[in-house]
Parts: sequence; C-alpha cells; structure tokens
Amino acid sequence: MKELLSLNNVEKTFFSDEGETKVIDNLSFKVFENEVVSLIGPSGCGKSTILNLIAKLENLNKGNIITNCEIGYMFQKDNLLPWLTVYKNIMLGLEIKKRKSKESEDYTFSLLKKYGLSKFASYYPEELSGGMRQRVSLIRTLSLKPKLLLLDEPFSALDSQTRLFVQEDVKSIILEEKLSSLLVTHDISEAIALSERVLILSPRPLKIKKELKLSYDNSLLPSLRRKDNSFSQYFNDVFNTLHY
Repeated sequence: MKELLSLNNVEKTFFSDEGETKVIDNLSFKVFENEVVSLIGPSGCGKSTILNLIAKLENLNKGNIITNCEIGYMFQKDNLLPWLTVYKNIMLGLEIKKRKSKESEDYTFSLLKKYGLSKFASYYPEELSGGMRQRVSLIRTLSLKPKLLLLDEPFSALDSQTRLFVQEDVKSIILEEKLSSLLVTHDISEAIALSERVLILSPRPLKIKKELKLSYDNSLLPSLRRKDNSFSQYFNDVFNTLHY
C-alpha cells in the first residue's frame, strides 16, 4: 500500500512564562492508502496537537513529518459562516486557496448532488440540522480533493443518535471517494467502528502505548461492525490499555 503520511521521532514542547511542557515524545507512525487510523487517549494528552503539526498549524521541535498527498482538515466544529449559503460556504476553501474554476464549481456541485444536499445549496447554516452541517463541512473539505482527511473529533458536538448516523455517512463517503483518514476521538466505540487501526496514547508526554489492528474488512460500515462478536473484545482491549 502507498504510504500517505509518516511521522518520524516527532517531539513537541510548548513554552510559557511558567516554564515548558513536553506534549509529544518521540512519536512515530504511518498512515497508508485506503485506511482509517484513530488516535485515542486521555483528555489533554496532545491528540489535536498531532493533527495541527501535520497540517503545519504548529511547528515541531524535533523529528520530521512527511506527507505524500493533498491533506484536508475537518475540525471539531463545522465552522460554517452564518451569512453565507451552503454553496458559498463550501466554495470558500477553493476561493481562499485560489483554486476556484468552472471545473471546481462543477465538481463541488456534483458532491452536493451525490450526497443529498443539492436542494439545500441556497440554505443558510441555521436552517440545517447538526448532522447536515457536518456533512456540508465534509463536502467543503472534499472540494479540495484531498486523499487524506484529518478529522478532529468531528462528531463530538452531535447528540448520540445523530452521531451514529453521521459516522455512517462519513465512513460511506470515505469509502466512496477512496480516501484515508486520521481520526482524533475520545470515544472508544467510535474508534473501533470507523478504523482499521487504533493507536492508543499515553498521558503527556504523549507516546503510543499500543497499536491495535482490527480484523474487519475496511468496507464494513460502523453499524455492522457494532453487531460483530469481536466488537466488545476490541472495546475491552482499548479500555484496559487506556486505564491500566
């Protein structure tokens, strides 16, 4: 499989008037084509910092990060601008990156149609449900044609029922568009339902305590994984590694 992302001996320390805090210590892992990898660990351990380093929103102190594809970043909040329509919100990323063209507009509208949002193109964010807003946010990211998605707890603001439906949506879109993803989550069930590998992280300074490879076929959707007999075994494995 093609390697899309490689972190090699990465270290990150934050400095302040009170001193220095080492957040990440000698972290190495890879993400390959057509897989979802989840990062799960205690609150405040530095999971989101990893995504920010990959996206170059933060500078690392040691090591290196190698990316071999276009990367898209989907944040915890949908960050839709309330004064713009769905369509204009989606086009915003292309405009900022100066990649707006007839071809990109056609492609974006094809995504809206493909994923059931074309009739909402002229709506404003306040007129949409939370799940639909997250789908709009994802399509905005997809409009830039990334091969690797960075997902920073994208379902955490949703109620529990909507969360399950949107997880199903997102996994379906990842499969349909032949994408890979690096997902940050606090939810053990979410990590198992969506991923091919789960990296279980320690408290600060963050290290990988265990890498768990899941036996599911990567085309198996979250709802079906949850019904599989191995799901509870994986859940217990992640839980015990996190807490002991």
